[in-house]
Parts: sequence; structure tokens; C-alpha cells
Amino acid sequence: MNPSLVLLGALMLCGTLGEGAAADWLALYLVDEAQMSQGLAAAGFTCFTVMMLIGRALGTNVVERLGRVRTIRAAGVVIVAGVSLLLLASNAPLAVMGAVVWGLGISLVFPTAVSAAGEVGDRPESAIAYVSTVGYGGFLLGPPLVGFIAEGIGLANALWLIAAWGSGIVLLAGSARGSRESVTTLNHA
Repeated sequence: MNPSLVLLGALMLCGTLGEGAAADWLALYLVDEAQMSQGLAAAGFTCFTVMMLIGRALGTNVVERLGRVRTIRAAGVVIVAGVSLLLLASNAPLAVMGAVVWGLGISLVFPTAVSAAGEVGDRPESAIAYVSTVGYGGFLLGPPLVGFIAEGIGLANALWLIAAWGSGIVLLAGSARGSRESVTTLNHA
């Protein structure tokens, strides 16, 4: 297997583990740890998903301006900032703001990694299938992994894994550099 594709799969996994974990644990965290009502916690999760939608809708412009690598690196930093704000927040509005920032950061990882996979090797359809499959595995693996770890150390501590995965995104961002990325970067320089 192409080493670039393996790294791109690892990048995708870091993103989808965090995205999947949000789907199952964010609202529960907002209720149990941030002491929000169930209705407000659901609204907090809705803010997370709406920000993901906005990020994905506007993301093409960001990628065109910054390039894939810088966009993904910035996304990882934003994820770490959002999760940190969520977990360190002293009140409900700050916790929701953390969820919003986390949603914005995570929004571009999946589509940008899939786009980069299309430029790896001579069989783009196989590369896209591989990276997408790894990604969907992360969606499925993230929630039970966080839950398993939360059993031992508590949900708030387990959610720090997402910040670690965000750091992994920063470190692996270079794997998203494709053949067109180099040309685009040179044209915008």
C-alpha cells in the first residue's frame, strides 16, 4: 500500500473519530458535566452540526485560498481550541461556543481528505474508497472508544482524546498534499 495513502487514512481517522464522538457524547457532556438542561444541550449539539454545515458549505473557498495542507492544519488547531474551550468552560454559553468552534474545525477534515485521496497513486477510485472506508470506521469506532475510556476516567477526561486527535490532524496535514496542491500553491504564491 502507498505510504502516502496510509498517512492520509490516519489523518481521516483522527477527524472521524472526533466527529463520531461528538454525535454520541457532546449532548451528554453538556447535560452531565456542563449542567445544561436537556433542551439546551440538544441546542448545543445542533449548533455544532450547523457549524459543520456552514464550514462544509464555505470550505471550498477556504481550501482554494489556503490550500489543503494549511486548511487541514488550521482545522486541527481549531478542533483543539474548540474542545479545550468546551472542556474548560466555566459556564454553559462558553461550553456551547467550544462546541461551535469544534464543529467548524472538524467540518473540513473528511471532505478535504477525500479530495486529497483522489490524487494519490494511479487509481484514484481505490484511494478514495480506502480513505472513505477508514473514515467511516472512525465514525463507528469513536463513540464506543470514548465511552469505554470514560468508564474508567470520566467523560470530561475521555473527551480530551478529541483534542489529541485534533493534534494528530495538525501533524498529519502534510499527507493531504497532492499533485494539484503543489500547482495551486505555486499559482497563488
